[in-house]
Amino acid sequence: VRLYDIAAQRRPVRTIDFRESPIKVVTEDPDGFTVYVGNGTGDLASFDMRT
Repeated sequence: VRLYDIAAQRRPVRTIDFRESPIKVVTEDPDGFTVYVGNGTGDLASFDMRT
């Protein structure tokens, strides 16, 4: 998962690696800071994009 700042040269400002299996689902929490990621093997994780 990569977070981009499109105003700053379109380079990723944050990269998150999540297991070996391809990511199938990404969704944002209503708080605007947390992202939930799921892969094809049933793993689920949440990431705080502020850190």
